[in-house]
Amino acid sequence: MLTAFVVGGAFLIYGFTVKVPYTATIPYTILETYEENVPVVVERCTSESQFNHKADFRAQPNYLKNQGFGLLSLKFPDVVNKCKIGGYWITDNHLYLQPNQYCHEARGNIEGYADRFTQFTVNDAEAFDWRGIGQSNLFDPAAERFDGYAAYTYLCDIRGYDQKTHYARARVSGFGTKNLIINWEYFDDNTRPAVDFHIEFSCDLGSSTCAQVTENRIVEKQRAVTKYKEETKYRFLIFDWFSR
Repeated sequence: MLTAFVVGGAFLIYGFTVKVPYTATIPYTILETYEENVPVVVERCTSESQFNHKADFRAQPNYLKNQGFGLLSLKFPDVVNKCKIGGYWITDNHLYLQPNQYCHEARGNIEGYADRFTQFTVNDAEAFDWRGIGQSNLFDPAAERFDGYAAYTYLCDIRGYDQKTHYARARVSGFGTKNLIINWEYFDDNTRPAVDFHIEFSCDLGSSTCAQVTENRIVEKQRAVTKYKEETKYRFLIFDWFSR
């Protein structure tokens, strides 16, 4: 009995102290990215088109020798929504074969904007003998903004530029239609030069419309994938004996 107990104890001690290596298959999960062709609903929009139109007109007296008015129609291929306005003007005082040496070829630039609700222009007259006849010093006036007009400039006055009583100006109307109308006005009871305007309208036409359409697109997706790997593990010798 004693011998069996000693042998059994030695067997257990040996079995729980010696480790035996074995190969185990271990599962693990990864996220895999893949591409799939799927139908997708998207919004497609047709935007406004752009169109440029040049306008050249002369503002000059045609009523009571010191006042003038007139209009010019511009046709567009579609409804006009809004316009950026840019260009220049130049005076002509060599009229009726009677050259007048004052207020001839004065120049300036205009830049503005117009739509059905508002319009404005910024007039930047270039350096000229604006201070009045007999004063030879050049004077470059500061640029001025005029709300309610698409083009505007003051004209010469023998008393000086600061009088600001003589002008050539224009408004534009007709937004929401295919025709813009330029209405110009003129007043000068002093030197009475004609004013040639050269303007370009850069306009947005038509309307922006959007619709939902279905198109196929390649979309990246992710899915869980189970993989396996082998690892070397260890167990006590006694368990290895009993697992056989």
